Parts: sequence; C-alpha cells; structure tokens
Amino acid sequence: IRSPIAGYFVNRTDGFESALTVEKATDMMPTDISRILTESPAGETAGIGKVVGDYEWYLACVLPVEQASQLKEGAELSVRLPFVLNQAIPVKVAATNKDKDGQVAVIFESSQMSKELSSIRNEQVQIQLKEYEGLRVPDAAMQFNDKQEAGVYVRVGNALAFRRVNVLYHSEHD
Repeated sequence: IRSPIAGYFVNRTDGFESALTVEKATDMMPTDISRILTESPAGETAGIGKVVGDYEWYLACVLPVEQASQLKEGAELSVRLPFVLNQAIPVKVAATNKDKDGQVAVIFESSQMSKELSSIRNEQVQIQLKEYEGLRVPDAAMQFNDKQEAGVYVRVGNALAFRRVNVLYHSEHD
C-alpha cells in the first residue's frame, strides 16, 4: 500500500474527517463544536486508516466569555493534554468566535506534531496562560524580618538563617 503523502499513519478513521477540516477550523462557532461533540460520526470510512501529512493542526474548545476574555487572537501560550502527553504544547490563538449566548469557540493552532497527537480527536485540555518557575512556599512559612522583607527561616547546621523570598506569584487557593 502506498500513500500519496508522507506523515504519521493512524490505523483508524472516525467519520469526522470531512466535517473537521483545516479550512473550516477558524470559522467554527460554539454551536458547531457542541454539535460535533454530541453527534455520532458518519462512521468509519473504507480503508486501512489515514495519514496525517501536515504538522499544522487545530484544537477547538468552548469557554464562557469571562474565561475566554484572557485569550486574544495571536497570543502565544501553551496547552496540556494530560491524558495524551506529559509535556506542554506551544499554541497560538487562531480565532475566538463569540455567540449571542455568551459562549466563545477558542481555536488554537499548533505546528508541533507527534505520533500521539496525530491520533487524538476528543481530549481534555488544560490552558496555561502563564508559567512560573521557582519554589512553592506555603503561606504559613512566610515571615517578615525587621526590615519588612518577606522570607523564610531555614536551618543551616544548628542555626536558623533568614532567607529573603522574591514572590513571583501568590494565590489564595494554594
């Protein structure tokens, strides 16, 4: 069997191949996404599978307008698909299509492709707006010295020493 293109081979089809096309991706509305998630696919097509030949792909999700307001077209961020990959995937917001009911179809575009990504269709997604790197310190451990500098006390041998902390992010939920 010969393929007309090179790419990732996926040994199954799900019937949505003609409904979910790259050409239609950025025009999808929240009702389109909800309909596709709830309807049955056209059924598996004849053949042994499909070849994903392009590394450009789209991810669509529906969010309330309050949450989607942080996502502007052209913004670059990362998403995680926790049940597929153990790493963040860089994406760009390709479109934000709002409906009259206060729902927004957010369409992400990515050029990072892998064997795992080539075969997914409906997955949970975590949108990472920002990423912080550092040590996580519980609020109970934070202290202030006589100069009102935030920090923690650490044990160095038999002595306690105050170490200043540069707070990058603070959340009441942590």
